[in-house]
Amino acid sequence: MIRKKGNEIKINQDFYGSCGLYFYENKNTQYFALSNSFLLLEEYLIGNQNLTFNQNFADNLIIEGLCSSSIYETMINEITLLPPNTFLIINIKEKKLNVFYNDYKENSIPFDTKEGLNIIDKWVDKWGYIIRSLKKQTDNISCDLSGGFDTRATLSVLLNAGINLNQLLINSANDSLFCHDEDFKIAHNISQKFGFKLNDDKLDKNSTKWSTLDILYNSFYTKLGFLKEFYFKYRFFLKPRFSVSGGGGELSRGYPGYPIQEYIKKLSSESRIIKEYERIFYNSSFNLLNRDVDLLKKKNTYNNDLEISTDFYSKGRVRNHYGKGALENFIANKYHIYQLSTKYTKFFL
Repeated sequence: MIRKKGNEIKINQDFYGSCGLYFYENKNTQYFALSNSFLLLEEYLIGNQNLTFNQNFADNLIIEGLCSSSIYETMINEITLLPPNTFLIINIKEKKLNVFYNDYKENSIPFDTKEGLNIIDKWVDKWGYIIRSLKKQTDNISCDLSGGFDTRATLSVLLNAGINLNQLLINSANDSLFCHDEDFKIAHNISQKFGFKLNDDKLDKNSTKWSTLDILYNSFYTKLGFLKEFYFKYRFFLKPRFSVSGGGGELSRGYPGYPIQEYIKKLSSESRIIKEYERIFYNSSFNLLNRDVDLLKKKNTYNNDLEISTDFYSKGRVRNHYGKGALENFIANKYHIYQLSTKYTKFFL
């Protein structure tokens, strides 16, 4: 969000920093530049500023599955990714930039306490209200349902919102890929139990197809250099679509479960897939991730190494994966409401 008021420009991010704020600064000349697209910023600076290639980041991205785990670094040494709790104020007259940090007070609270149960009750009430309010405005809503824990927990919010699920699309994959056939049986049993249909698609199909150049711009300028999934959005929906999903369950399934140094070694060991250069890729990844963790520990206080691993995973890999996916859909007029899971908590983005 960019707001200009008088002599100031204020720039805020969403809670998860989905777009990302990419920042370049040359302190010798007091020059700075920033963008919500890494590629656009790099193209703007190249030829005008001194840019050098971050080999550690590139090596790590090659061996990582799906996306980068880095929190602060990018493929250009001089361009950094600002933390998701960052907001900026630019003084136009003086051409000065001030960086501030929101304190979101991300505390861990046990479920089996009075405070924990009160928070869960408020969470259910809040999201029930949001879903009901959304339903009053549109039926252009879908909800994914598999046999997994995450989508079932997500569906429970819709069930408790008191809305007619037959007016929505409850989507469940019905094929023989992966474990979809088994998942569909579970989803079918749930639909029978609660009296709604599966895969009854009533969503508005009206859309405008993009040109090839627009398709590439949308995908490359949102995620190139961080997310390696090469799927592309090819159209803009004329009416907003809303998708409720347990897709963020990777936070639970991929939860590190290791002290931070063991976790970094595990990530760096993905280099074994390229035997000839295994040691080079290992060292590059190990150095990059340790620099990230050192900076993370300077900015935050943790009780133990497992908390560091969880925060590192969330602010790096998950932000790069789901944040970039949500951003790409947003540009296509499709709004994802993800349930994100950790070992201890469930919440929506």
